[in-house]
Amino acid sequence: LLCRCYYFEVIQPLLYNLYFLLNLYFNNIVMRISYVCLLLYYLSNNAAANEPHSTHFGQKDDVEDVEHMKKHLHGRVDTNSVDNPEMMRFYYFNMHDLNKDNRLDGLEIIKAITHYHKDDHNVEVRVPSDDELEAIVDGIMESDDFNRDGFVDFAEFMKRSN
Repeated sequence: LLCRCYYFEVIQPLLYNLYFLLNLYFNNIVMRISYVCLLLYYLSNNAAANEPHSTHFGQKDDVEDVEHMKKHLHGRVDTNSVDNPEMMRFYYFNMHDLNKDNRLDGLEIIKAITHYHKDDHNVEVRVPSDDELEAIVDGIMESDDFNRDGFVDFAEFMKRSN
């Protein structure tokens, strides 16, 4: 029992971190190509053309919106660390992982892309239709879910956002 507990509390998190670092360093070219493909997909997506608030999940402008991130993280973490781009991506992912299973499903992605604050914009926000949301989430899953398990895990999110 002690050995099993040690594995889940110490060894398993270390293995996840090692997996993440190996993916981060060895797939740099693949990540850049994936990001360019994803960017081209979103630029050609007509569903988001009239959207005042970004319907792009995890795009650089969303992840690097320091003030917005600080609103959500105030009182929970040291908001000075939010200025680090890698920490911002980590916090962005975890803010949208609503059930804390370390992977994002379609509903969590919908929540992320339709999320806004009344004080963020002075314009009225148009919420995408169900069909538009379905198309957006399908596109995100097609481009970001590299292992095709129906979820975007943190390593997949980091591959795309570099």
